[in-house]
Amino acid sequence: MTTQDEFRFRAHELIVELDATTSEMMKLIAAHQMTGPEWEHATRLQHEAYERWLSYLNDRVPPESKPDTAPHVPPDQQEPPQTWKHPDDGKSLSDRDEERPLKP
Repeated sequence: MTTQDEFRFRAHELIVELDATTSEMMKLIAAHQMTGPEWEHATRLQHEAYERWLSYLNDRVPPESKPDTAPHVPPDQQEPPQTWKHPDDGKSLSDRDEERPLKP
């Protein structure tokens, strides 16, 4: 198995565990059992599963997700990000977009 396959496999195992523990909590919520030892146990298991999943994702980054080492460009030489602008620049709506009152 490749490193990426191993990463995906383990991440999937952890998300399945998290989903199962979350489902158990949801069952207790549906049954209005949000207090007591059973609730405390379910929330602890869910929290631990979440922490394991999050820790794994933060500790491991798949090889192709790692940023490329690009040359550093000083901020004053960087191109500004391209933004979308409305063709009318927001000054007025086109005829098709104008709101017209309905005739009685």
